[in-house]
Amino acid sequence: MDKAGSLIAQLKAKSEQAAKAEILTRDNLVGERQYADFEGAFHHLRLSKSGQIDTIRLCNFTAEIEREIIKDDGLTKSRHFTVSGRLQNGVVLPTIDIAASDFDDLKWIPTEWGSGPQAGVGPRYKDHIVAAIKERSEPILEQIHQHTGWAELGDHFYYLTDTGGVGADGLNTDIRCELPGSLSDYSLVEPVEADTLNIEEVLEGFRDLQKQEIGLILLGAVMRSTFCNFLPATCSVYLQGATGSYKSAIAGVLQGFWGTNFDTAHLPANWSSTGNALEKIAFLAKDALLVVDDFVARGTRQEVARTHANAERLLRAQGNQAGRSRMTAKAELRNAFHPRGLVLATGEDIPNGHSLQARLVIINVAKGAVDLATLTRLQKHVRDGTLSRIMASFIQWLAFEANEGKLHEAIKMCLDCDRQNVGEGGHARTQDNLANLLTGLRMFLDFAEEAGELSFQKTEMFMDLATRSARGLLDLQTTIDREASDAQRFVDLLRAAVTSGRAHIEQSRGGQPDNARALGWREVDTGRGNRAEAMGVRVGWVDDELIYIDPNAALSVVKAIASGLDNHLGSSDRAIAKSLREAGLLVRCDKGRNTAKVSVLGARRQVYVFKTSDLFDFDGTSANPIGYLLEDLPF
Repeated sequence: MDKAGSLIAQLKAKSEQAAKAEILTRDNLVGERQYADFEGAFHHLRLSKSGQIDTIRLCNFTAEIEREIIKDDGLTKSRHFTVSGRLQNGVVLPTIDIAASDFDDLKWIPTEWGSGPQAGVGPRYKDHIVAAIKERSEPILEQIHQHTGWAELGDHFYYLTDTGGVGADGLNTDIRCELPGSLSDYSLVEPVEADTLNIEEVLEGFRDLQKQEIGLILLGAVMRSTFCNFLPATCSVYLQGATGSYKSAIAGVLQGFWGTNFDTAHLPANWSSTGNALEKIAFLAKDALLVVDDFVARGTRQEVARTHANAERLLRAQGNQAGRSRMTAKAELRNAFHPRGLVLATGEDIPNGHSLQARLVIINVAKGAVDLATLTRLQKHVRDGTLSRIMASFIQWLAFEANEGKLHEAIKMCLDCDRQNVGEGGHARTQDNLANLLTGLRMFLDFAEEAGELSFQKTEMFMDLATRSARGLLDLQTTIDREASDAQRFVDLLRAAVTSGRAHIEQSRGGQPDNARALGWREVDTGRGNRAEAMGVRVGWVDDELIYIDPNAALSVVKAIASGLDNHLGSSDRAIAKSLREAGLLVRCDKGRNTAKVSVLGARRQVYVFKTSDLFDFDGTSANPIGYLLEDLPF
């Protein structure tokens, strides 16, 4: 073909393309669309005043929003777009996920797609490209849940894990649930018939796991976590024990009710994480047990303080069902996250604080106390999926009860019953904490009995054993509460200050008292004989059977010692005095005060009045002068 013929062919082709573009443009304008994609690019369509059609090329690519996804974490909802694209030369661009709030600025194009896609030069081109993509897209609307636990979808309750939602009709895999990080291991299977689950064997395993049937209380904690949506749990469980006591192995079994991937070495959270991370993961682990493993307060003073602060934040948030409010950069309140399931923590140490410990059910795991053969059998039940199948079937039963509107009332009835059975003692929270765990076990036993897997007699037997175990824990918790109270800590620290020589107590008439060594005095050899010398600061006076403590002097010494131990006595002076009075340690108080005014050394002073025997136990033995042994004395 000669050059003239080739030129004619090219002109003809361009004419045909122009005709097609004009037809496409007119069709779009008739459909009240402002944009068209032809020749592999977006174009802006306009009608001129003369009626002519103008097309303005906007970029060298086309793009489409395939899905508009609503992500729901149970508190907030955010929209995301799934976007695909293609360059003008036919190169396919990767499909990406863009937050709806970031879509319109188009900064994601170079970040996600590189330098290939190019927009026209001018202030309005980006706005037109955004509008073109939205106008030319017909996205599929989807909802993705980003938390475990209960969600009410339509008229039915479903319990969400990574595999979908378990409801009264079984596992619904069409319900999408995307869980971040280690939470993706929360994955329940299709429920099965209860007679295939060996429920009685599993119950016997938890009964025999540790002395005094403590394992039944732990099983109650597992089941209690599953209905926090209907009645929040205001306590955490704390497994305390030395290294080698198998506390993490026990925690792995308990976590194994939510999937076969959990074990001693694979638990969903650890105390080495930041406080913010722990708050968020506990928030997303809704209506489920969350093991936070390995609380050890070691390292520098700052590291120890940070570890205790993280525990304080998380465990107090569980107990109060309220998170720590914060401000955004725009001085607006940011969403506060708090645990929506039940935290089970493990550690060698117990976090500091009387009121914090009152929000815990503390279970000691002593070395040698765990039956290893029983523990091994339970671990096998985790690996073969028995425990996760039990949980799925229990969840299905709960879903049926919830759909019928019966669940909330059933939980309250069980809780009222278990509060009465536990008894009273210790902190006001303790009875309710233990009753909550018993209620979890009672609900599970009701499920097993209704399914025909347990007789009424066996149900009562397991419940009686668990209640007896809870009463034993109540006695232990009462002791812990008393030792951790402000009153007891004040007395212990004051006694330590006096016996260590950082403070002393004087005779009410002045000078050295009887039992001087026990009250902070030492005999010092001056070379010309022995002389009694008071050690540290004076914190009070003794008068036979009573001791008068100067509040200001005593608190300054006591708080300094507490801070040195990284276990601060942070309560106000008034709160400490109130605690002393409520503990019955102050034998005399003026009206409206926690102190009494007494005459000491010719002055009227406001003091705490104690029985001498409540602060010190004198044994009557004599002490040697400082720096000498008895056999070294020449006479």
